[in-house]
Formats: sequence, C-alpha cells, structure tokens
Amino acid sequence: MLPAWQTSPGLVLLRKHVRSHKSNPLVERVYLLRTNPQYAYVAYPDGYEDTVSIRDLVPSGATETIFDHPAPLSPLTIHDALEPWQVTPAPTDAPCTPSNVHTQLDCDTNEANIIWDKDDGAINYIVSANGGDGTQTTCASVHTNCWLSDLKCGQMYTATIIASSYMCNSSRSTPVKIETAPCIPQSVNAQLDCGTKTASVSWYSSPGALSYIASATGTNGLSYSCNTQQTNCEIRELSCSQDYTVSVKALNENCESNQTMGLLVFTNTNSSTAECLPRNVTSTLNCENNVLEVSWSANAIAGLYVITAEGSDGHITSLSTTEISCQFQYLRCGQLYKIIIRAASNECKGSRGSHLWTETAPCVPSNVTASIDCKVNSAILSWSKSEGAASYIAKVINQSGKVYWCNTSTTYCETKILHCGHNYNVSVQAINVKCNSKQSDPFEIQSVPCTPQNVKVQLNCKENTALVLWDYSKGALWYTVFAEEADGNIMLCRTSETSCRTPSLLCGQLFSVYVVASDRTCNRSTSSVVKIQTAPCSPQNTSAHLDCDTHTTSVWWEQSDGAAFYTAIAEGMEGDRYSCNATEANCEIMGLPCGQMYNITVLAMDENYTSLPSPAFEIETVL
Repeated sequence: MLPAWQTSPGLVLLRKHVRSHKSNPLVERVYLLRTNPQYAYVAYPDGYEDTVSIRDLVPSGATETIFDHPAPLSPLTIHDALEPWQVTPAPTDAPCTPSNVHTQLDCDTNEANIIWDKDDGAINYIVSANGGDGTQTTCASVHTNCWLSDLKCGQMYTATIIASSYMCNSSRSTPVKIETAPCIPQSVNAQLDCGTKTASVSWYSSPGALSYIASATGTNGLSYSCNTQQTNCEIRELSCSQDYTVSVKALNENCESNQTMGLLVFTNTNSSTAECLPRNVTSTLNCENNVLEVSWSANAIAGLYVITAEGSDGHITSLSTTEISCQFQYLRCGQLYKIIIRAASNECKGSRGSHLWTETAPCVPSNVTASIDCKVNSAILSWSKSEGAASYIAKVINQSGKVYWCNTSTTYCETKILHCGHNYNVSVQAINVKCNSKQSDPFEIQSVPCTPQNVKVQLNCKENTALVLWDYSKGALWYTVFAEEADGNIMLCRTSETSCRTPSLLCGQLFSVYVVASDRTCNRSTSSVVKIQTAPCSPQNTSAHLDCDTHTTSVWWEQSDGAAFYTAIAEGMEGDRYSCNATEANCEIMGLPCGQMYNITVLAMDENYTSLPSPAFEIETVL
C-alpha cells in the first residue's frame, strides 16, 4: 500500500540522476499529479510534465495538499527527511495574487476556460467556482488557464484563483462571474387550435433563462416561431394540411440552450373547418355564488356546442347546448378555469376549440382566530390561506357600528387601538382582482377592560387597614387592589365589586395604592396611583427614671416608623394627667406629686394620625 503522501497531489522531492557538478543539489521540488504502485506523474516548475519512478520520490514535508485546502504549505526540515542528500532551499515569498482574470464559456458544453496573467513566483494555480445553488467545482493547472467542466446549466458561478509556490499560497483573486447557458426547457406541451391555426405551446421554467423561442417546423420546410419571456406563447398562422414539429430553446444574455426534442402536432386537412369554431367568446361571473355565464357568436355550421371548464386544481365539468350561451353552476372557488368551446361538427381531430381563461371568486377564509394585545388594546387576527385570494380585508365592528379594519396580503393582521370594554364582531373577506369572497362566519371578542377611575382610599388607623373604592370599569370581571411599599412589598385584595378592604398594613409606611381591572384575557388596565401614609407605629421599649429631688421623670422609648413627634403621658390613679412632647425618643415629665402611682404611656403622631399607646408601665413617686 502506498503511503498517504503518494496518494494525494502536492509538492514532493525528486532525486536528480544527472548533475552538471557534484556540488549541485541531489533533489529538486516537483508537483505530484497522480501515482500508481510503480510510477508517478509529476509537473516541473516550468510546466513540463513527466513520468518518474516512485522510488525516486520523498515527501517534501507539506502538511496539506493544495487541492483539499488552498492554504500555505508548512516549511520543510530537509536534513531530517533526506540526510545526507543536498537540497537547495526554496524561496519563501508568497506568489502574487493572479490578475487580469477573465473567462470564456463554451455554451454548447457549459465548460468555462479561466484565463489569467502569469506570475513568476507561482508553480501552479487552483481555480474554484461556487454556484448559486451551493455547488462547487475546481480545477488545477500549472499554466495560465484552466477549464472548469461539470458546470450546471442555468447557474451563476463566482470563480477565484489561488497561486501556489513551493512554500506559500497567494490570496484569492478578484472574483469573476460565469453565467452558464440556460437549461433546456422541460415538459413542452403544444395544443393546436385548428380553427385559428394557432399552436399554444407551454413548458416549465428553465433555470437561467431570460427568454424563450418556440418553433414549429412543418413538413413543407417552413418554420414559424414566437418569442417570449413567459413559459408559454402562441405560434400563429400555421398552414393547414401540415404536420408540425414543435421545439423550445431558452436564452440568456450570452448563450442559448439546446433545443428540446421535437413534439409532433397536426393540423386538419380540411381548412374549411376553421369556420366551425365559435368566435367572440366572453364570460361573466356572479361573485356571490360563483355562477359563470359563457356566451359566444354563432356560426353557420355548428348546431351543437360542447363547453368544458378545466380548473387549475384538476376539476373538470362539461355541458352541451344548441344555444349560444350557457351557465356553469358548480364551479369551485379560488380556481383559474380554462373555458373551451368546441363545435360538435368540427372535423379537426384533437382540436380544443375556442377558449378563454377566467378566475372564480376566492374561497371564504377559514380557521379565523383573534386575540387581544392587552398592552396596546388591539386585535391580532389570523386565518388559513384562501385559494384564489390576492389579499384580505379583516373587519372588527363594535355594538355601535364603529369599524376597525386592516388590509393585508398575508394571513394575519393587527387592528388599531380599540375602545376599552367593548364587544366586537370579527370577520375576514378574501379578495382577488375580479371578486371578493363572502365574509367568514363572524365571532365575538372583547377588548381590554377600561381603566378604573376615581380611586379613593379610607384608612382605618386602629386596624391599619384601607378601604379602597372606585367606579365601575366597563368590561371588567374582577378587580385587584395593590398596596405597594417603597421596598416593593405588596399587599393586595381581589373582588368583583367596586370596593375592597386590604389586609392589615404595616404601620408608619408610605403605600402606593392602585386598582387593576381584569377579564379572562387581560389584566393590564391599571388605575392612577393614590399615595397613603399609615398611622405611626406604637412606641416600644419605653422606660422611665424618677429624679426625687426635682420631681422630674425622664421617659425613653425607641423611634417609631412614621412618627413626626411624640407625647409621653403619666396618668395617676385619681385621673390626674401629666405629659411632655418631643420630636426625639425621650422627654421629661415635670412636677409629679409625691407618694403617687402613675401609668406611663407614649403616643407617636404625624400630621394626620396618632398611633396606639405604647404598653403602659407603673412608676411610684416617693414622699
């Protein structure tokens, strides 16, 4: 088995059997192209290619091949690999980026010749071409051109070139574009109208095609053609009594595809049958019920007409009449129908008669759903795609007749801001250039509840609870009252009424009170905020000291949340009261009589409310 370095293209060292002087290098660098178990095919730096024995080759030390990854080759430790051979060091400068790159495309084979200017520092070049479909093709050359084969038809390729030396690769060249020849048109179909001597030719779109030429060549050698940028055209004024071979080729700005295989069609041997075809065919569609009326001009020969409607979904229906008009009652919605009228006396075998195209009304939208965007109070509507629809109108109507609507070509839309607390009927209608569908079955949605108004708060100082009241909000099923402290702690209550008493609130705190109205969908209708300050907390840890000499009692306590000032009270057994006021957490009660028992309490106050008394304790004045 050959070693890996002999099975992949890349730089190798070749033993020199002939040297002009004994001091000349024993090896030279060559590019390995391909190998077999005995011989190798190599390219020299000057482009010359030759077959050598694989026994005369050793690896150059390159870690990667330029065919797999166009990356610089790693330096060679020559004496480690070849001792005692002598090697002339290779230049280390990277070759210049290939310039003056241009292309020549063979339109018949879709092969591209890539050409560039020579660079003396390069020993070979790699060309990469990336197609618009994601495919890639490459070629390598030691010359200044390279042929890219296996290019796909109808693609735009971007080609770049990398120049490689012994040790380095250049950067990629400026990209050049290669537009291949368009693909051969497929599924060519031709329908011959014997009456008008016209061949209607159609085919599938060809990748890369800008236009098409359809040709019909008769057995008399005469050819007729039509040019188009579409995938169908009509070849007119064909001769009677001829067999025609129809073919189509695709063109772009630089190339044309090969022609399709010929398709054989026939005209009738009796040219007089052209008079039998109906003329001036027209149609009128009733958009409400998709009833199509077709009419035409009579001729002198036909007594019976056969009219066929062929839908784009494969639906076919036919009827016959001796009149010059008829009605199709059961056409499907959202379909493009080809209406064909053939005189029953027409002798042109295979003729499809006169025809026209008509489109039925689009189908009624189905699976219509609606949801409310609670944040902005708009309706978000969606539905399934309707056959035949070019666009849609969605309507949202409230009880008073106010209409919100949106027009869209997609299957969803969002209305403008709705009135709060209203019920709305929702329906969707499909539209095309000819008709509007019927409205979808309406259903009801409700907009967001209105915001609660006139919020009032009544504070119970003894219990530190708040009774919150507000006006009824239209559309609300229930309300939630929030009492929020500055640190984020929230107390709340929930009710379906227009008042609610909160649980006990913390004393001495500032609360933000607001009400949110909710229904089964939305809970974002928030009232304005009302600020309340609960009563100060009752002073705690009171203590007192009696100064017998001055009959002065000093009272202390802890600061109370929410307190602006305090009153300390000494109440005797006989109802006599003494007090002192302070803004701090202490004060002195003066002049207590001797030999009496007094209960000491402290009250905390702000501008509006007074706390509950602190726990009482007794003190006795001395005689």
